Amino acid sequence: MSDSNTDLLARIDKLETSNRRLKTWGGVLLGAVGIVGLMGMAAPMVCNTVWAERFVMNDSNGNKRLMLDAYTSGTPTVSFYNKGGKALASLSVDNKGEAALDLFQGGKKHTTTLRLDDSGNPYFASAAFTKGTSCEGTKSNSCGEEGSAIN
Repeated sequence: MSDSNTDLLARIDKLETSNRRLKTWGGVLLGAVGIVGLMGMAAPMVCNTVWAERFVMNDSNGNKRLMLDAYTSGTPTVSFYNKGGKALASLSVDNKGEAALDLFQGGKKHTTTLRLDDSGNPYFASAAFTKGTSCEGTKSNSCGEEGSAIN
């Protein structure tokens, strides 16, 4: 019986040693995971950036509705389109760094460009009028001189 007790005590001692080793390594692993988790929470929030020369937004029917473009003309442009995909308006910056708002009639022809003068007053830089109107063939607002200020 004493031989049996000795074997039993040896097995218990071995089991206790194994249990102590498991607790030690488990604590180290848990501490490492906790430190990594705290480091992740302290990391600064970084926003995602999309780099592109052109961004086109389509509706559920696949028609182009909005386009951000710096590729076609080499200057930044935001263009808006109707449900049929025809151009309605375009906001752009020309090579001189001046902003312009271009308006289109039914997406077919360019009708006018609105700009600001050096004082910040708006004026029509150009307009294409329909044949038969009193402004036929002129490129101005209110049939005045091109570039005259809007009253």
